[in-house]
Amino acid sequence: MGHSSGPQHILYHLCMESGRFSGFPEQTMLFGNSSLNELCAYFILALLAMPEDQPLSRITPLRKVPAECMERVGAMCQAAKKESLSTLELLTDIARSRSFDHYHATNVAAILESTQRILSTADQSSILHLLRPLAHALRHLNGNMLKESHVDMTEDERQMVAGHAKRICSVLETTSVTQVVSSWSHLRLLSCARPCGTRKPALGWMEIYTEM
Repeated sequence: MGHSSGPQHILYHLCMESGRFSGFPEQTMLFGNSSLNELCAYFILALLAMPEDQPLSRITPLRKVPAECMERVGAMCQAAKKESLSTLELLTDIARSRSFDHYHATNVAAILESTQRILSTADQSSILHLLRPLAHALRHLNGNMLKESHVDMTEDERQMVAGHAKRICSVLETTSVTQVVSSWSHLRLLSCARPCGTRKPALGWMEIYTEM
């Protein structure tokens, strides 16, 4: 499967390179200081999920990386995180990649952490077209994670990650639909269309069901 050709494509290839692991970041929005901190995730995903106020040195790759390369990769990740559009494109590419051969729950957790941060801070109108593709990729990845026989955490922890995945996917899908309806009609829907005496729902819109 192909991937986007924006400036983040280098990070995509670095992420999918075999053996690039590091520890899971600490003090994340979704997982705090949980036992995930003792596990490994893809190096690039860990950098993307790392809180903004933490130094690059808090992420240590398992395979030694020269300091100069570490700084360059870290700078690329920081630049990508400042562009919500680029980050979402990268996360979507990674989540749906056929090269994603290990559906470790920590990798799913790292993608969820980055997604949650973007949903909390980004102008959603600028990323609207990416919300449903990311939700679809995350649901597929989450399903594969739950089927994986090799598990690097307890089942309770894996189900916790899966629960966050389902919730965030629902938020992505709901937000994309709500934003489309709002942009098309300039209305905030308060109720479904209901048939009046006509028995035709399309003719059943009344002022009480919409708000300008």
